[in-house]
Amino acid sequence: MGIGRNFQRAEREVMGGGVFITGTDTNVGKTFVVCALGHALKKKFSNLFYFKPIETGCRKRGGKLIPSDTISVLNSLRLKMPISQASPIRFVTPAAPYISAKVEHKKISIRRILSCYKKIRKKSDFVIVEGAGGINVPITEDYFYIDLINDMKIPALLVVKEKLGMINHTLLTLEGLSSRGVEVVGVIFNRSENYKYQKDEYELRSKDIEFIANHAGIKILVRIPFVKERKNIQEIPEVLKPIILNLCLQKISL
Repeated sequence: MGIGRNFQRAEREVMGGGVFITGTDTNVGKTFVVCALGHALKKKFSNLFYFKPIETGCRKRGGKLIPSDTISVLNSLRLKMPISQASPIRFVTPAAPYISAKVEHKKISIRRILSCYKKIRKKSDFVIVEGAGGINVPITEDYFYIDLINDMKIPALLVVKEKLGMINHTLLTLEGLSSRGVEVVGVIFNRSENYKYQKDEYELRSKDIEFIANHAGIKILVRIPFVKERKNIQEIPEVLKPIILNLCLQKISL
Protein backbone atom coordinates (compact mmCIF):
# COMPACT_ATOMS: atom_id res chain seq x y z
CA MET A 1 0.00 0.00 0.00
CA GLY A 2 3.02 2.26 0.29
CA ILE A 3 1.88 3.90 3.53
CA GLY A 4 4.69 2.88 5.85
CA ARG A 5 7.34 5.47 5.01
CA ASN A 6 5.48 8.51 6.35
CA PHE A 7 4.62 6.79 9.62
CA GLN A 8 8.16 5.70 10.39
CA ARG A 9 9.28 9.34 10.31
CA ALA A 10 7.07 9.96 13.37
CA GLU A 11 9.68 8.28 15.56
CA ARG A 12 12.34 10.85 14.75
CA GLU A 13 10.59 14.13 13.89
CA VAL A 14 9.45 16.91 16.19
CA MET A 15 5.78 16.81 17.08
CA GLY A 16 5.23 20.34 18.36
CA GLY A 17 4.00 19.65 21.87
CA GLY A 18 0.69 17.95 21.16
CA VAL A 19 -1.10 14.93 19.78
CA PHE A 20 -4.43 14.54 18.01
CA ILE A 21 -6.55 11.58 19.12
CA THR A 22 -8.61 10.31 16.19
CA GLY A 23 -10.45 7.07 15.52
CA THR A 24 -11.64 4.73 12.82
CA ASP A 25 -15.24 5.49 13.80
CA THR A 26 -17.39 6.91 16.57
CA ASN A 27 -17.68 5.02 19.88
CA VAL A 28 -14.26 3.41 19.59
CA GLY A 29 -13.11 4.72 22.97
CA LYS A 30 -11.26 7.95 22.06
CA THR A 31 -12.30 9.76 25.25
CA PHE A 32 -11.31 6.78 27.37
CA VAL A 33 -7.90 6.72 25.68
CA VAL A 34 -7.54 10.48 26.20
CA CYS A 35 -8.05 9.98 29.95
CA ALA A 36 -5.66 7.02 30.13
CA LEU A 37 -3.02 8.85 28.12
CA GLY A 38 -3.55 12.01 30.15
CA HIS A 39 -2.91 10.25 33.46
CA ALA A 40 0.44 9.07 32.13
CA LEU A 41 1.39 12.37 30.50
CA LYS A 42 0.59 14.36 33.65
CA LYS A 43 3.57 12.64 35.25
CA LYS A 44 5.77 13.93 32.45
CA PHE A 45 4.30 17.39 31.78
CA SER A 46 3.20 19.62 34.64
CA ASN A 47 1.20 21.92 32.39
CA LEU A 48 -1.03 19.52 30.43
CA PHE A 49 -4.06 20.85 28.54
CA TYR A 50 -7.00 19.21 26.77
CA PHE A 51 -8.80 20.52 23.70
CA LYS A 52 -11.93 19.14 22.05
CA PRO A 53 -12.73 21.91 19.55
CA ILE A 54 -16.25 20.68 18.76
CA GLU A 55 -18.62 18.52 20.79
CA THR A 56 -22.04 17.53 19.53
CA GLY A 57 -24.85 15.78 21.39
CA CYS A 58 -24.55 18.15 24.35
CA ARG A 59 -27.25 18.39 27.03
CA LYS A 60 -28.94 21.66 27.85
CA ARG A 61 -28.86 22.81 31.46
CA GLY A 62 -29.81 26.27 32.64
CA GLY A 63 -29.52 27.67 29.15
CA LYS A 64 -25.99 26.26 28.72
CA LEU A 65 -24.75 23.36 26.63
CA ILE A 66 -23.00 20.70 28.70
CA PRO A 67 -20.28 18.76 26.82
CA SER A 68 -20.20 15.40 28.61
CA ASP A 69 -16.97 14.11 27.01
CA THR A 70 -15.09 17.29 27.83
CA ILE A 71 -16.31 17.32 31.42
CA SER A 72 -15.38 13.64 31.83
CA VAL A 73 -11.82 14.34 30.74
CA LEU A 74 -11.40 17.50 32.84
CA ASN A 75 -12.72 15.69 35.92
CA SER A 76 -10.71 12.52 35.34
CA LEU A 77 -7.45 14.42 34.83
CA ARG A 78 -8.32 17.18 37.34
CA LEU A 79 -7.47 19.85 34.81
CA LYS A 80 -8.22 23.37 35.98
CA MET A 81 -9.34 25.01 32.78
CA PRO A 82 -12.69 26.54 31.76
CA ILE A 83 -15.07 24.32 29.82
CA SER A 84 -15.40 27.11 27.26
CA GLN A 85 -11.65 26.91 26.65
CA ALA A 86 -11.51 23.11 26.42
CA SER A 87 -14.60 22.87 24.21
CA PRO A 88 -15.34 26.20 22.51
CA ILE A 89 -17.94 24.97 19.99
CA ARG A 90 -20.91 22.88 21.11
CA PHE A 91 -24.16 21.59 19.63
CA VAL A 92 -27.21 19.73 20.89
CA THR A 93 -27.74 17.71 17.72
CA PRO A 94 -25.86 14.36 17.91
CA ALA A 95 -24.31 14.32 14.45
CA ALA A 96 -21.19 15.28 12.53
CA PRO A 97 -20.30 18.92 13.29
CA TYR A 98 -21.28 20.18 9.84
CA ILE A 99 -24.66 18.43 10.04
CA SER A 100 -25.26 19.64 13.61
CA ALA A 101 -24.44 23.22 12.62
CA LYS A 102 -26.71 23.01 9.60
CA VAL A 103 -29.63 21.63 11.63
CA GLU A 104 -29.18 24.37 14.26
CA HIS A 105 -28.69 27.11 11.65
CA LYS A 106 -25.18 27.95 12.80
CA LYS A 107 -21.76 28.23 11.20
CA ILE A 108 -18.47 26.81 12.36
CA SER A 109 -15.40 29.05 12.15
CA ILE A 110 -12.20 27.17 11.40
CA ARG A 111 -10.25 30.34 12.17
CA ARG A 112 -11.79 30.39 15.65
CA ILE A 113 -10.86 26.76 16.28
CA LEU A 114 -7.24 27.31 15.26
CA SER A 115 -7.06 30.54 17.26
CA CYS A 116 -8.34 28.75 20.40
CA TYR A 117 -5.81 25.97 19.90
CA LYS A 118 -2.91 28.41 19.50
CA LYS A 119 -3.87 30.18 22.73
CA ILE A 120 -3.95 26.88 24.63
CA ARG A 121 -0.69 25.77 23.03
CA LYS A 122 1.09 28.93 24.26
CA LYS A 123 0.05 28.19 27.85
CA SER A 124 0.84 24.48 27.87
CA ASP A 125 3.71 22.04 27.93
CA PHE A 126 1.59 19.56 26.02
CA VAL A 127 -1.93 19.47 24.51
CA ILE A 128 -4.13 16.43 23.94
CA VAL A 129 -6.59 17.23 21.15
CA GLU A 130 -9.62 14.99 20.63
CA GLY A 131 -11.56 14.75 17.40
CA ALA A 132 -15.04 13.39 16.70
CA GLY A 133 -15.59 10.15 14.82
CA GLY A 134 -12.98 9.60 12.12
CA ILE A 135 -10.75 11.71 9.90
CA ASN A 136 -13.35 12.21 7.16
CA VAL A 137 -16.06 13.58 9.45
CA PRO A 138 -17.03 17.01 8.05
CA ILE A 139 -16.57 20.14 10.13
CA THR A 140 -17.84 22.39 7.36
CA GLU A 141 -19.07 21.47 3.90
CA ASP A 142 -15.54 21.28 2.50
CA TYR A 143 -13.33 21.01 5.59
CA PHE A 144 -12.82 17.73 7.44
CA TYR A 145 -11.03 16.54 10.58
CA ILE A 146 -8.09 15.42 8.45
CA ASP A 147 -7.75 19.06 7.38
CA LEU A 148 -7.80 20.21 11.00
CA ILE A 149 -5.10 17.72 12.02
CA ASN A 150 -3.00 18.91 9.12
CA ASP A 151 -3.51 22.60 9.96
CA MET A 152 -2.63 22.04 13.62
CA LYS A 153 0.65 20.50 12.51
CA ILE A 154 0.64 17.80 15.17
CA PRO A 155 0.80 14.02 14.77
CA ALA A 156 -2.12 11.67 15.25
CA LEU A 157 -2.74 8.75 17.57
CA LEU A 158 -5.26 6.36 16.04
CA VAL A 159 -7.80 4.53 18.22
CA VAL A 160 -9.36 1.39 16.75
CA LYS A 161 -12.19 -0.66 18.17
CA GLU A 162 -10.88 -4.20 18.38
CA LYS A 163 -13.35 -6.27 16.39
CA LEU A 164 -13.85 -8.18 13.17
CA GLY A 165 -13.45 -5.77 10.25
CA MET A 166 -10.81 -3.58 11.87
CA ILE A 167 -8.21 -4.33 9.17
CA ASN A 168 -10.21 -2.46 6.55
CA HIS A 169 -11.12 0.47 8.84
CA THR A 170 -7.58 0.85 10.15
CA LEU A 171 -5.73 0.67 6.85
CA LEU A 172 -8.15 3.08 5.15
CA THR A 173 -7.67 5.61 7.96
CA LEU A 174 -3.89 5.22 7.97
CA GLU A 175 -3.75 5.64 4.22
CA GLY A 176 -5.86 8.80 4.50
CA LEU A 177 -3.51 10.24 7.13
CA SER A 178 -0.47 9.29 5.10
CA SER A 179 -1.83 10.92 1.95
CA ARG A 180 -1.87 14.26 3.81
CA GLY A 181 1.55 13.79 5.36
CA VAL A 182 0.18 13.45 8.91
CA GLU A 183 2.55 11.61 11.24
CA VAL A 184 1.18 8.79 13.37
CA VAL A 185 2.77 8.07 16.75
CA GLY A 186 0.95 4.80 17.24
CA VAL A 187 -2.23 2.78 16.94
CA ILE A 188 -4.31 1.71 19.93
CA PHE A 189 -6.62 -1.27 19.66
CA ASN A 190 -9.29 -0.80 22.30
CA ARG A 191 -11.77 -3.33 23.67
CA SER A 192 -14.42 -0.76 24.47
CA GLU A 193 -17.08 -3.31 25.36
CA ASN A 194 -17.14 -6.15 27.85
CA TYR A 195 -17.25 -8.74 25.11
CA LYS A 196 -16.06 -12.28 25.79
CA TYR A 197 -14.10 -13.70 22.90
CA GLN A 198 -15.28 -16.96 21.45
CA LYS A 199 -12.91 -19.86 20.82
CA ASP A 200 -9.81 -18.78 18.84
CA GLU A 201 -11.23 -15.23 18.43
CA TYR A 202 -8.49 -13.54 20.47
CA GLU A 203 -5.85 -15.20 18.33
CA LEU A 204 -7.66 -14.12 15.16
CA ARG A 205 -7.68 -10.49 16.28
CA SER A 206 -3.99 -10.85 17.11
CA LYS A 207 -3.37 -11.95 13.53
CA ASP A 208 -5.39 -8.92 12.33
CA ILE A 209 -3.13 -6.61 14.33
CA GLU A 210 -0.02 -8.33 13.00
CA PHE A 211 -1.30 -7.89 9.44
CA ILE A 212 -1.96 -4.18 10.05
CA ALA A 213 1.51 -3.70 11.51
CA ASN A 214 3.19 -5.39 8.56
CA HIS A 215 1.24 -3.51 5.90
CA ALA A 216 1.24 -0.07 7.53
CA GLY A 217 4.87 -0.14 8.63
CA ILE A 218 3.98 1.00 12.15
CA LYS A 219 6.14 -0.24 15.00
CA ILE A 220 4.10 1.06 17.92
CA LEU A 221 0.80 -0.74 18.32
CA VAL A 222 -0.87 -1.09 21.72
CA ARG A 223 -3.70 -3.38 22.77
CA ILE A 224 -5.87 -2.12 25.63
CA PRO A 225 -7.92 -4.68 27.57
CA PHE A 226 -11.49 -3.96 28.65
CA VAL A 227 -11.65 -2.04 31.95
CA LYS A 228 -14.91 -2.73 33.76
CA GLU A 229 -14.68 0.20 36.14
CA ARG A 230 -13.68 3.44 34.44
CA LYS A 231 -12.39 4.62 37.81
CA ASN A 232 -9.62 2.05 37.36
CA ILE A 233 -8.37 3.92 34.30
CA GLN A 234 -5.04 4.57 36.06
CA GLU A 235 -4.22 0.90 35.37
CA ILE A 236 -4.01 1.56 31.64
CA PRO A 237 -0.92 3.86 31.36
CA GLU A 238 1.38 0.88 31.96
CA VAL A 239 0.16 -0.57 28.66
CA LEU A 240 0.68 2.79 26.94
CA LYS A 241 4.37 3.05 27.83
CA PRO A 242 5.66 2.66 24.25
CA ILE A 243 3.47 5.53 23.07
CA ILE A 244 4.31 7.71 26.07
CA LEU A 245 8.01 7.15 25.44
CA ASN A 246 7.58 8.09 21.78
CA LEU A 247 5.73 11.29 22.68
CA CYS A 248 8.24 12.30 25.32
CA LEU A 249 11.28 11.65 23.13
CA GLN A 250 9.88 13.86 20.42
CA LYS A 251 8.92 16.57 22.92
CA ILE A 252 12.45 16.60 24.34
CA SER A 253 13.85 17.17 20.86
CA LEU A 254 12.01 20.53 20.59
